[in-house]
Amino acid sequence: MCLSIKTLLCACIAIIYFNISYGQGKVYSQQEVDSFSIRPLTAEKLAEFKTMLNSNDALVGWVRYNSLKAYFYLSKNPNQDSTIYYADKAVKFFKQNQPDNSLEEKSLLNAHFALARTYLDIKNYEASLANAQAFLEVEKKYPTPIRGYGVSLVAANHLALGNDSLSLSYYKTNARDTIYMKSSRSRITTLTRIGVLYTKDYLSIPDSAKTYFKRALKETKGSSYKNSLSVILGNLGDLFKIEGSKDSAVYYYSKAYEAQKEYEPLQKNAANETKLFNDVNYGYVLLHKGKLVDAKRLLEKTLDTILISSQEDKNVRDLFLSATENLQMVYEREGNYQKATALLEKKIKILDSFNNKLLNQKLDELEVSFQTKQKEQEIKTLTIEKERAQLVSQRRLFILIGSVLLFVVSLIMAYILFNNKRLKDKYKKVSLEQQLLRTQMTPHFLFNALNNVTVLHKKHPEKLSPFVMRLSKLLRLSLDNSRAEFVVLEQEIEALENYLAIQASMHKGLTYDIHIEDHLETDMLFVPPMLIQPIVENAILHGLLKKPDLGKVTVHLHLEGTDDNTNLVCSVIDDGIGISVSKSKNSLIKGHKSVSTQVVNDRLKTYGKMLKKSFVLHAEDVVVNGEVMGTKATVELPHYFL
Repeated sequence: MCLSIKTLLCACIAIIYFNISYGQGKVYSQQEVDSFSIRPLTAEKLAEFKTMLNSNDALVGWVRYNSLKAYFYLSKNPNQDSTIYYADKAVKFFKQNQPDNSLEEKSLLNAHFALARTYLDIKNYEASLANAQAFLEVEKKYPTPIRGYGVSLVAANHLALGNDSLSLSYYKTNARDTIYMKSSRSRITTLTRIGVLYTKDYLSIPDSAKTYFKRALKETKGSSYKNSLSVILGNLGDLFKIEGSKDSAVYYYSKAYEAQKEYEPLQKNAANETKLFNDVNYGYVLLHKGKLVDAKRLLEKTLDTILISSQEDKNVRDLFLSATENLQMVYEREGNYQKATALLEKKIKILDSFNNKLLNQKLDELEVSFQTKQKEQEIKTLTIEKERAQLVSQRRLFILIGSVLLFVVSLIMAYILFNNKRLKDKYKKVSLEQQLLRTQMTPHFLFNALNNVTVLHKKHPEKLSPFVMRLSKLLRLSLDNSRAEFVVLEQEIEALENYLAIQASMHKGLTYDIHIEDHLETDMLFVPPMLIQPIVENAILHGLLKKPDLGKVTVHLHLEGTDDNTNLVCSVIDDGIGISVSKSKNSLIKGHKSVSTQVVNDRLKTYGKMLKKSFVLHAEDVVVNGEVMGTKATVELPHYFL
């Protein structure tokens, strides 16, 4: 009996000790939870906070816990999967439960920031941008000194997505944020990114770009943060290369290559990309130092690395274009025009592959979206049927009416599902066709261009390099523009100039002129990409090439209307055989159809629906003194102002 009492006492002491040690006996109040400080953020502090919440199911604080857990895995113990898991859990918990607690809502700042930062690192830019914007929305209600970091994430995503004007505006907002700009790293990063944006084709202000890069360089030299040094130096090299200052480009590329060895970007992905860019640029250095063998070896190796990359984005594509451009110059310097031509053909195929993968990705996203809607509809249908079954069982007198209603609803649902599938298939088809129509030069033009490369190689090698460079730039612009519904007019004109110059070099006697109204702000207007080019191509093929001595094509862009209702009008005029003669000749060809005209009209209909306006392509003969002197095609371009 004594032994039993002694044993019982020991057990009670053990239970009491266990409860005291692990806090199982204490039930915490909401005030204690709200006032609990998890600073410094450690695994032990998080575990203690979790214990408090588990002590009472009524306690509110799980959004805060999961948000801080996500931030812990973002900053203290980096783990991307865990960061996304806990941050997503915090956001979903808040949406489902809507806790009436300001600390819970404020904790969403940590959750959205962690998601935005992590998604940016893994290049899921859409998800990152959505969470960065959500962070800023919460921050409006609960202001925080780290607002600048949220703005920086929005800017970085727009930069990656190619929304250059938006990215620039956000980075300039950061540059005015004195709290954010206190950090050396923030100052250097912001100045560098603004410089990069001023280098872009869309903005293309080299002097401003140099100013910001040199300011970033000065900040770096006076700071302990030097991880962006090779990026800054490499960008300065790019600017001087664009200007044709080879010696300066070689100088800065060499400095960037050396800096890469000593200071790497903090992010692993950024470090890998920076190294590849520096290798490509150092190939340019070796080329201009006459070390062709070393340059070729480095560039071919780097190009192989780029091609096996699993990433499909703008940075990879820009890397590929820079590598092929430099390697092409190496082959030309060696006099190996066969390899140069083969590389150009490979370049076209790879760019086409990049574009197709991007298209497939978009179509996959559409498919996922459609399936999600379909599942939601199925769930809704099952709910309706369940409620109807309960109603029928309770009111058997209405079973006949219920059956009829069920049959009618089933027919309606079948029609909706069938119609949704038809619309989805139609949208996929139209989307794919629109992307392809926007991005691809006609095979006739590309084959002629490649044949011309061979001719120039054999007969006029001194003209080969300018021709190839212009063709490369045209293809690059075409691919860049294909990712957007609208592009800046200035960029579209540049692509058109390259296209006409290539056509003129392939057809002796063909001349052209692009006339832009003086007060037309081409850098503030956005138009659909590759819409003018098919009209110009039609004028050349069906107007000028039908004449023995060819002739001239003129593109005229001007604004019509009032400030409240402004129309952007494009006229393409040629002095060819005239549209009436061209139609009569083409009518003799069985099944002939003007593909380019159909392409333009189809796209105009699409944009008309988007902008709720009618756009029509109109072509007519140019008649002087009763004689047909050519064709004039006029179209009001879909557009918007920045």
